[in-house]
Amino acid sequence: MNMLKTRKNKIKDDENGFASLVIALIVIVVLGLLTVGFAQLARREQQNSLNNALANQAYYAAESGVNDTLKDIADGYINQAWLNSEPAGGCLNTTGLNQNALTYNKVLNAADYIGYSCLMVNLSPSNLTFNNTPPGQGQYVEFTTTAPISNLTVQWGSADGQNVIPSTFTSDDEFSPLATWNKMGQLPVLQFNFTPIQSTVTRQGLISSTSNEYLYPYTGGSTACSVSSGIGGCTPVQPVKCAYPAGGPAAQPLPCSIKLANVPTGGVGAYLIHFLPYYDQPYIYITATDSMGNPVNFIGQYQIDVTGYAHNVLRRIQVRINSSSGSEPLLPSSAIEAQNICKREDTQPANTAYWNPQSRPVTNSATDPCNLSRNQ
Repeated sequence: MNMLKTRKNKIKDDENGFASLVIALIVIVVLGLLTVGFAQLARREQQNSLNNALANQAYYAAESGVNDTLKDIADGYINQAWLNSEPAGGCLNTTGLNQNALTYNKVLNAADYIGYSCLMVNLSPSNLTFNNTPPGQGQYVEFTTTAPISNLTVQWGSADGQNVIPSTFTSDDEFSPLATWNKMGQLPVLQFNFTPIQSTVTRQGLISSTSNEYLYPYTGGSTACSVSSGIGGCTPVQPVKCAYPAGGPAAQPLPCSIKLANVPTGGVGAYLIHFLPYYDQPYIYITATDSMGNPVNFIGQYQIDVTGYAHNVLRRIQVRINSSSGSEPLLPSSAIEAQNICKREDTQPANTAYWNPQSRPVTNSATDPCNLSRNQ
């Protein structure tokens, strides 16, 4: 009997050891899976970091391509005659350029395989595009055209998500407060100026030929108006028709559109466009047609498209740069918008002496712009 009991106890001890072995195997498998998982996660993070670094390098390479292109344009290596000799709609064969051109060799770092590949340049695009003008800051572009302009079409939308179209319109001189407008998330208002610049610029010529409108987004606005005087002319605060299709802002990022018809002609000479956005940063798209309705190209804003690479990572950027950016501006932006200025000193005609108008007796306060009578 004693031998039988001893044997049974040994069998029980053997079963306990088997259970421990199973548990140990399960723990090993779990730890192995965790190790593999962490290794894959670390490898993925490392690959993501590498991809981000290569993407930044490719982006900077594309920016270098833009800067090289601008320098080659300024130096005359890239011009319209050379572009006309290249196949339309494809990457430029820059090996046909002068070897002194920066874009002749698009490899920036051969050892690390960094550079830019496809380069496309348009010196006379069919539209003017602006998307980097903050509210309250004006921007202008001086340009010529391939044919006399008869109509300008201005389209715009919000560049940063505000997409509510105002359903009410007021022609009062005072707009809504900034906080009220932005709380509603409404589209920006544009102050838009268009001036033909003749060979001889005179003050009266600028006054008589400049078109100045405040383009106000409105669900019931107009789709066209004439900048010349008469029936259907543009009003100082012009309501502009804005509408979204069924797809909403994603389907139409430029909901506001108005055709400014019968613009003062300047032939194919220089023109000046100046605009000042209010409330929000806009995305603006401007096209033009001649008197027959044919599209007109603009000469004054470059369209440069460059694809940069770093190993197997590509980054493509497209930029618009005003051709007058690096030169002395024709007119400063402050010359387009005048403010009420009270002059404290005057100069007498045909006399070098000056005097303080505060000391001058004022008999008619209604004609006194500085209200000097309050000091008498």
